[in-house]
Amino acid sequence: MSDEIILNLYARLTNGHLADEFKPGQISVTQTTIGRGGYTQKFTTAEDVIDFGDIVTPGYCCLRNLDDTWSIEYGPETATGTAGDMVVCGELGPGEVAIFRVGASAVLRGQVAGGTTTATVMLDIHVWED
Repeated sequence: MSDEIILNLYARLTNGHLADEFKPGQISVTQTTIGRGGYTQKFTTAEDVIDFGDIVTPGYCCLRNLDDTWSIEYGPETATGTAGDMVVCGELGPGEVAIFRVGASAVLRGQVAGGTTTATVMLDIHVWED
């Protein structure tokens, strides 16, 4: 089979006299192995691994911050694999979404941004097998 994963992409910026669009349209991707993982996971200011469930080889990852107030930082774990070793490469504000392909051996971590709150933030996670 082919084209099991379909992404419809469109982004627009309008801010005063500044305008831009990114619209590659529909992208179809073949899923080599059937599988999906993820769920809703709680995060605090202490780093934690983003749980992919039973996924063996991650493909596309969709993240959504379900909080109304706090942001979540996320990124790959460094080679040491210990807390405090996340390389922050993204931040999701309240309600924001990120969709990206995950490297086959990547381990992602997340934490509430800011570091001075006791907030617990829920992250909606969907990961599809490559």
